[in-house]
Amino acid sequence: MGMRNQIQNFSSRLRLRAAWLAGLCLVQLALAAPASAEALLWRVEGEGGAVSHLFGTMHSDDPRVARLPAPVVDALAGSRLVLLELDLGAPEVALAPLAMILPPGQSLPRLLDEGLYRRALAAMQARGYPTEAVDRMRPWAVAITLAVPPPRSGQFLDLVLYQQATGRGIAVRGLETLSEQLAIFDRLSLDEQRALLRLSLDEYGQEAEAFEAMHRAYLARDLEVLANLSREAFAQLPPGLGARFEDALLTQRNRRMAERAEPALRAGGAFVAVGALHLAGEDGLVARLKARGYRLTPIHY
Repeated sequence: MGMRNQIQNFSSRLRLRAAWLAGLCLVQLALAAPASAEALLWRVEGEGGAVSHLFGTMHSDDPRVARLPAPVVDALAGSRLVLLELDLGAPEVALAPLAMILPPGQSLPRLLDEGLYRRALAAMQARGYPTEAVDRMRPWAVAITLAVPPPRSGQFLDLVLYQQATGRGIAVRGLETLSEQLAIFDRLSLDEQRALLRLSLDEYGQEAEAFEAMHRAYLARDLEVLANLSREAFAQLPPGLGARFEDALLTQRNRRMAERAEPALRAGGAFVAVGALHLAGEDGLVARLKARGYRLTPIHY
């Protein structure tokens, strides 16, 4: 009971970290195709004049990102349904920290060599995590935690959109479940998890600078620069693992999200908000929806 309470004491940090986990990894993905979407906000028109909107987010609590531009607020306010990557009010998301915890009988020091464990423990302790909590975390969860700067306000853009929608009485649904988003991490071998952790530790202390470059690219609505930054970061992983991540976190999810969003887009009045890199490229949502017969018009601001 005490261990469970210790883990849940950190749920404010881990809850949304798990919710935007896949989006974070996509920022690090190497994209095969150049970015083709030249905007973050799109007007989507279907048959019969049904109008919806598509918005590219960044999973960040930086105030520059979380502050919604007026055109985005207007598009959301005029919607009857908001579709996010995850429904942040779903019970599954509230239990996200538990998905990052090792099964009973396992512990981090038993899964890592002593040197790697000591490095990971020191870095996590510097973030405010006690030894007892770190020892119960999966290696990939520690790697992801250390790969990004510590949350500041906790008001991630995804959460801001969720709050805006629910505050206006607009229904919110998720395009995916947390289990679907975390599936690839559950399939990682122990060696692959160790590789992710080593990479995070090797880059530890530089994550703020890397994320600042990503923030600047996002605020400039330059998806091509975001794609280039992702290539540079993701190229450090083993090629086989990189290819698996790209397929599972980008290609498969783009297809899944397009299919699940389409009924709402056909009806009109939907506001679809997903990570910005889901919009770009020949396999992105902009191209996929155009191929399905929708007319997409960029809204510049």
